[in-house]
Amino acid sequence: MLYHSTLVFSLVDIAPRTIFELTALTTIFLVSAMVNAQVYGQFSVLSEVLNRKSGEFQETFDLTNTAMLNLDIPTGLQNEVRTFILNTNMLREQ
Repeated sequence: MLYHSTLVFSLVDIAPRTIFELTALTTIFLVSAMVNAQVYGQFSVLSEVLNRKSGEFQETFDLTNTAMLNLDIPTGLQNEVRTFILNTNMLREQ
């Protein structure tokens, strides 16, 4: 399809010669453009959802770090809590 569309646009080898060919080609290109728009739209929605989840986790992680610092929790215990939170998040994403 890409090969034929390139040739049609460049008018080198293939060009619609009749009204039927022109109509069919226009219909195919319009449907193809709509499918591409749908695919790109789905990818952008998926990307937005993943970014939102990542942002929510980062916010929770920052709040946890701030709370541990404000409560003067020992550094070793803070590291264990951070490791636990990171491991829990990784397991949840799988």
